[in-house]
Amino acid sequence: MKKLSVYLLAAGMCCSTVYGYENTMAHPAINNAIVSFSENYLAGKLPDQHTWRIKSDRETYSGTGVINAGFSYATYGEGPLNLTLLQWVEHGGYSADEPELAAAIRHFYDPTGHSGGRKYLTNRGTSWEWLYTLDNLLHPQTDAIEWSMGDTEKGSYNSWSLKEGKKYLAFAFELSDEADKKASLAKAYRCLGEVLHNTADMACPPHVRNDSHAAPLGYTWGALLGSPDPYEELFDPKWAAEYLNGKRDPSLESFFSSATTIRAINQKLAEFTNRNFFTDQTINGAGYEPLSPINKDGDYPDPRLEYLDYDTNDYTFYRTFPSGNLVKLCRDKRIFNLRGTPYIDLDCAKSQAAELVPNILCAGAHIIRLFLPQLQVHIGEAVANDYIKGQVVHVKNSEYPESILYSGPIDLIDATTRQSIAQLNCSTGDFIGRNVKFKNGDQLIARVTLGGLIIESPVYTVTGPVGTTHRLGFQVRIDGHYHNQVTRPDTSYSYESDSDGGTYFTTGDYIGGFANNTFTANYTRSVPHIQTNGTITALFSPDRRKIVSLTWTETSITQYSNKTVTCTAANIPLSYSYYLVSIYEIKGEEAGDAIVSLTAVQTASEGLSYILQSWSTDWNSQIYASLTEL
Repeated sequence: MKKLSVYLLAAGMCCSTVYGYENTMAHPAINNAIVSFSENYLAGKLPDQHTWRIKSDRETYSGTGVINAGFSYATYGEGPLNLTLLQWVEHGGYSADEPELAAAIRHFYDPTGHSGGRKYLTNRGTSWEWLYTLDNLLHPQTDAIEWSMGDTEKGSYNSWSLKEGKKYLAFAFELSDEADKKASLAKAYRCLGEVLHNTADMACPPHVRNDSHAAPLGYTWGALLGSPDPYEELFDPKWAAEYLNGKRDPSLESFFSSATTIRAINQKLAEFTNRNFFTDQTINGAGYEPLSPINKDGDYPDPRLEYLDYDTNDYTFYRTFPSGNLVKLCRDKRIFNLRGTPYIDLDCAKSQAAELVPNILCAGAHIIRLFLPQLQVHIGEAVANDYIKGQVVHVKNSEYPESILYSGPIDLIDATTRQSIAQLNCSTGDFIGRNVKFKNGDQLIARVTLGGLIIESPVYTVTGPVGTTHRLGFQVRIDGHYHNQVTRPDTSYSYESDSDGGTYFTTGDYIGGFANNTFTANYTRSVPHIQTNGTITALFSPDRRKIVSLTWTETSITQYSNKTVTCTAANIPLSYSYYLVSIYEIKGEEAGDAIVSLTAVQTASEGLSYILQSWSTDWNSQIYASLTEL
């Protein structure tokens, strides 16, 4: 127990200020400022028809978060929380530093690899900092970028990385259940918050200069047992909002704007900070006298004192940045106005924050830009007083190379009044609406709203006939060969020849429609050596819940023969679902070697859509079919 007590005491001391900024206030404040900045800054920078806002959203999302802060895995805990999306982003800024001992050693990234090519933390500011490794048994040798990205073997142990966040966000777009969507959004936005914590650390000098800066007694007395960094210790969380509209580095902003990966943004910000800012223990160069850094790993080539502008009136070393900011990097005023060893004080820290914070906000905005998947919403066809259909298509990019098939609500909007007309349902990227009230000449917009992201279709003007033209598409299987599913059922199909297994494709329109309770459709297809013509006629019951009778005739013409197959059916219930058994039979001439699989989508004049499916069992040459309402 004595050893354990000593360990816990020492762990508490070494971790109280080892992490970047202060995670209960500073990092949540920075994340809040990133969101505030992004909502305005990203207007016009997101893909067409995309907008993103979460600050005004008061809806809460249930998820798992840190409920007991702690220095080690043994002393901290997670549990259920119910937060808004903004609060989850803020919480990610806090939770990224928990448990503090494990986080402390994983939140350093030296872009220069100045310590033997290693980018993770190797510096020990004090002799007792070996305690960092006790909670991990061995030094994890993990740098901050790979830990936050989660895209390396070591980074994969982070449960709240960017990789996990993108996975959860994709789930939110694909899942159908509303509760599941909200649970995935809570996880995704916590992950985003933790990634933005890393962004802030990449603009904190000790985190990119291999400077451990432990301060068990705080800043004032911290040097007695540690090596506190003044920027880390003196940073005021209020500065995050104070510099919301600060001047940004133009070359950095240009890089962030063209970046295609989040990793590249955080790496670039780390390079900028490393190259332009001292830590208290890495001040280096020729000032009042030649100075070597206190940190043995801190002899970075830039900045150096001799390259800075020195003001003899206030004993301060300045650098003018491309942003236009004149930044106080350090000063060397001592007692009786004598010059001495340079240092960083509160005035210098605030001046540096004026340059660093606006660049954090800009980097964070472009991280959000890349974190949000890009989707396109299209209205494909709309027939007044009948139906409307369309698609939600994912545009793949470097962050989301795999397809996302959206499922969930689609809001149909009057483009003129911006009022809602109806809410449609989208399933795996396709949506269709029936009995929707609009007329020829109306202008419509289909809208997806999820996780603060709003995506609208281009304006679609309704033209054409009123509920008279219908299309159908189908799949075919011949002699037991199952064919490729059509890409768009209303315009294409595939056909396979049994003789050589070759697959041929063609496209065409399949025209049909209702007259009273009778549906008719006809189609023609041509593939090498075969011309096929077909008709389908179905008589519905008055309530359109049953097919009273159906006749399907198809004629195939080759250079050697003509063959006609006719299938008939009666009393087909629309609620029938085919699975190994059948309720009725369609008997067809030569059914065993005729078309034995068909799928046709049909839209009735009042907006009802049906799907007709038929199958054959090879052992008895019977065709079984059903028609169900979509």
